[in-house]
Amino acid sequence: MAALGGAVSLPLRGVHPFMGMDILPVAFVVVVLGGLGNLYGVLFAGLLIGVAQEFATLIDPIGSWAAGYALMGIILLFRPKGLLGSR
Repeated sequence: MAALGGAVSLPLRGVHPFMGMDILPVAFVVVVLGGLGNLYGVLFAGLLIGVAQEFATLIDPIGSWAAGYALMGIILLFRPKGLLGSR
């Protein structure tokens, strides 16, 4: 599925050596926020980060990338192992 998605998006985005570097920090935030090793936590955190970034785009389109990091910092203050991480 990933290869098919890449092949379909090739005419639109093109190919360059640093293709995945823009999504890598967001993926790190989602995994840490959801809880390491917890699939349901990562799915929930991905949805939460996506919604937070889109709402932040309404307020400040240029600084909306910071919403994910701010949300991660706030949640990790109260739940250090992530949203659905084990105790």
